[in-house]
Amino acid sequence: MNLKYYMFELPDQKKLKSVIRRLPEDHDTSEFIVELSNQKLIPTQISPVRRRGFNTNFPLFLVIPPKTRENAAIYGLTSIGYYKVTAEALRRKGSPRQCFK
Repeated sequence: MNLKYYMFELPDQKKLKSVIRRLPEDHDTSEFIVELSNQKLIPTQISPVRRRGFNTNFPLFLVIPPKTRENAAIYGLTSIGYYKVTAEALRRKGSPRQCFK
């Protein structure tokens, strides 16, 4: 029996995945969480985007909040603290996750 299939996230379990640009790469993420919560955005995870070959960080941060109408305002974000930032949706490479047996 040779079945091919792929996996996907259910719509109610999806999270917003956004990238915030123009933040200093060595800054503490806990301060960003406090600043985002002051703007009524509650992220579940913030992590810096890493350069693979050089073991350093890009000035980009991946922010993953739950998918709600209030958290959709993250795409209109213009500042975090004293930093002017731009937020955009995460662009994935390639196709969805696939698992072949």
